[in-house]
Amino acid sequence: MGVQIADQLLRHGVQVILYDISGKSIEQAKAKLSSERVSFIDTLDCSITECDLVIETVTEKLKLKQNLFRNIEALVATDTVLTTNSSLLLPTVISSKLKHKERFCSFHFYWPDKGANIVDIMPTKKTKSNITQRLYDFSKSVGFEPVLVNKENYGYLYNDIFSDITGKAISLLLRKIGTMEDIDKSFRINTGCDKGPFEMMDDVGLDTVLHITKNIARRKPKAYFGVYLLKRYVNAGKLGVKSGEGFYKYE
Repeated sequence: MGVQIADQLLRHGVQVILYDISGKSIEQAKAKLSSERVSFIDTLDCSITECDLVIETVTEKLKLKQNLFRNIEALVATDTVLTTNSSLLLPTVISSKLKHKERFCSFHFYWPDKGANIVDIMPTKKTKSNITQRLYDFSKSVGFEPVLVNKENYGYLYNDIFSDITGKAISLLLRKIGTMEDIDKSFRINTGCDKGPFEMMDDVGLDTVLHITKNIARRKPKAYFGVYLLKRYVNAGKLGVKSGEGFYKYE
């Protein structure tokens, strides 16, 4: 996701520094991003001091994110905007260890390289209003359509809706109300969407969907049915499109 966001920013003339502790990840990023406006670092240093905006896209581990932001906060200016792309963790929790919580906000992207040029802006109660406005204006300037989430919410807007749709689809399948194929067909034809819920989950990646469903199950116990089903696929290495097989098989 970091590479996808960077690619979009570079296309709109933004200077980008891409940071990762993994040399392999940096080499992969270099192969995808060819621009004089991008630089790569594997250690946080004074090169990020002049950054106006930080977008974090590391894996969904709270302590990892908190430690990363504490290290970044010590290097950047006090007016640098700090944002997280987290899809599972609330910004209030992630920013709880920061000194300047007022400049922290969720800035959640979907799939820029697949044409999903939308971004969620979700502030905390302590986020200054001018920060959300800066992010809103910046999003528009680099080709994204921003939506404002007025209150902190697990799943923002779309993911909250998506989790209910996929949860219902899994429930219908497990209760043998309909086959996976017919559930998808019914959804596609009735909504006009290109893909049904199971096809959508394959696109996202069943490992990611499992991770999200586990977190939902902590608040909605019925979601555990989805956890059991998804675990079977993930444990078998069937992750969806990216592995060649998920609920469906792919070339």
